[in-house]
Amino acid sequence: MPTTFLGGDLKLAADLAVANPDEILLATKSFSLGVETEGMEEGDSTQVFVAGSVPKAKAFDRKDNNYMTDNGGEHAWKTHTLDYHAKSSFVIARKFFNKLTPQKMAALLKRHVTAVVSKIVDDSFAKITTLAFPNFFNAGPALNFDEGAVNEIETELAKLIGSNSERNLILNMDHFSGLRKNLVNIPPAPTNNEVLLSGIIPGITGFANVIRTTALKSAGNENIVGFATNMSGIALSVAAVNHIPVFKDGAGEVENTIEATTGIPLTFSVDYDKDTRDYVATVEALYAISVIDKNGILCLTSTVAA
Repeated sequence: MPTTFLGGDLKLAADLAVANPDEILLATKSFSLGVETEGMEEGDSTQVFVAGSVPKAKAFDRKDNNYMTDNGGEHAWKTHTLDYHAKSSFVIARKFFNKLTPQKMAALLKRHVTAVVSKIVDDSFAKITTLAFPNFFNAGPALNFDEGAVNEIETELAKLIGSNSERNLILNMDHFSGLRKNLVNIPPAPTNNEVLLSGIIPGITGFANVIRTTALKSAGNENIVGFATNMSGIALSVAAVNHIPVFKDGAGEVENTIEATTGIPLTFSVDYDKDTRDYVATVEALYAISVIDKNGILCLTSTVAA
């Protein structure tokens, strides 16, 4: 049984499904270190180098010629394993599938695309705790969050990682809204409208971008409302699924494409089940998440509910 849609194909439907997301998504490169996954499959590992802190320099001892003496440091290679696999599937009755155009199929796929990429971001953010990243800043209530607070956050982050790399500030929806209202340097529309549409305030007090997200969720007694980062705290790798389980009747189709906002590669597949006479469509991805540098993320907490 063919799985080609009326007037198009799965590749076209997949490309349409990742265009113009219907929820607020977050580019993974804005908060994490990307690691190459070419040629990797589920369960494969790679090594990520972490440049850690070093002790104070020692005086050269000409008498002992201490050039070859190790002065120590926390440099390390950390194992990074592609062991997460997210998928979202749905069934389409044959009588409806045969009437689908790529545009209609894309509309069905779009919500499943969002579900998969949101899970990847959510799982990444679940790693961001004050236990894993012990440096934190009390951001206070959202209502009072302003440019002065952002300036203090930038200073605290610079103390941890310096100021020679690109840095971003990720905020929950309420603190982003509070900052936008309190920024005296952003005039009324259209600039504010552009900020609302993009979810990004560019170039504030040393940060390349201030970005809002719905993915930040507090864990336990923590109330993490955001974090500042130079993208070295977490390593995130995402790969398309190279090995698809054998289709039941050999009639399945598979296509890969990239979700434009997050940069996440996704695998789309459609299979036909002769037993149920239904089609099953799936969106999926492989990924790995590792905590890399405890100083690479400064957690923002608030003791006041937003």
